Amino acid sequence: MIFLTGDTHGDIDIGKLKPEHFPAGDHLQKSDYVIILGDFGFIWDPVESENERTWLNWLEECPWTTLFLDGNHENFGRLTTFPIEQWHGGTVQRIRSSVIHLMRGQIYDIEGLSFFVMGGARSSDINQRRKGISWWPEEEPSQNEYQEAFRNLEEHNCQVDVILTHELPTKQLKELAPYQDAYELTDFLNSVRKGVEYQKWYCGHHHVDKGLSENIWVMYDDIIALE
Repeated sequence: MIFLTGDTHGDIDIGKLKPEHFPAGDHLQKSDYVIILGDFGFIWDPVESENERTWLNWLEECPWTTLFLDGNHENFGRLTTFPIEQWHGGTVQRIRSSVIHLMRGQIYDIEGLSFFVMGGARSSDINQRRKGISWWPEEEPSQNEYQEAFRNLEEHNCQVDVILTHELPTKQLKELAPYQDAYELTDFLNSVRKGVEYQKWYCGHHHVDKGLSENIWVMYDDIIALE
């Protein structure tokens, strides 16, 4: 089984990831997956702290395998130091044996479904953060990551089953929050929305649980089983 939920922000919102909160939680195995849609938040301190280690080890001991997208609240200086490997058709970084970072622009085959993944977003509170300490410019995708995404989508004939992102496409961003400005990533995702055939799209970032147009869902506290 595959489950989806929104941001965990390190130990701030990790409480929702308890087996009793999952449908069939008593029967989950490492062959089941829980996907966190960005702002994982456990790669944050300059070096792995005792608190991080405790929670990463807790996730490792959970009965499922944890997969996560990066959001905007990650320590990218540290995240980029983890080795890259191939996994289910795309590149990943393995934080623990069963805690895995799904990388930007990749397409994965998981339980017979194809997933296009694009993490990252722009922080709305940059002015309150310090570069290299609580904010990293790598929170937004690079041109190389956009190009990698386009290449992978073209190789799959612009057809995937599920799209997983941290941010929304511009159209749905304006539906959810008309006051928010579009930017390069939302415009890129808008082009994906228009040019890629998909069945469902899930994202995090906006701290609400809400369905939008074109089968796009924003997630935060809810945990759903992907049918």
